[in-house]
Amino acid sequence: RAGLRRVTLGMESGSPAVLERLGKPTSAAEILSVVERMKAAGLLVNLVLLVGAGGERLRAAHVDQTVALLSQMPLERRDRIFLSELVLAESAPLLGQEPQSAQLDAASLAAESASLRSALRQLDAHPQIARYDIREFHG
Repeated sequence: RAGLRRVTLGMESGSPAVLERLGKPTSAAEILSVVERMKAAGLLVNLVLLVGAGGERLRAAHVDQTVALLSQMPLERRDRIFLSELVLAESAPLLGQEPQSAQLDAASLAAESASLRSALRQLDAHPQIARYDIREFHG
């Protein structure tokens, strides 16, 4: 059987404030709508979440609102949620207004990842959850 079966979407966060912080041109409602349409078309989805995207200030909102948005999605066991640490190049304009201290350290990133994993395991659909590291694709 040929054809498109799975689509990967860089969701990053379900928090409007975090999406704005990241300069994303989309909203949580638009992300939900896209996933609903993909699932209605019979596609499997991969959703990439950015661990640490909320920094220290928006950390709780990032986790809580992301999980809340995912819980509204018609996901299934064969769908995948990838947890990817926020990685910024030194020259990246992203978050340029914030001090380095606003970003999460390694221990905080690990704690946020664990918190997300724990909450995502509670979703009714039980999608697959895996780590995704963009640095593995740069040589």
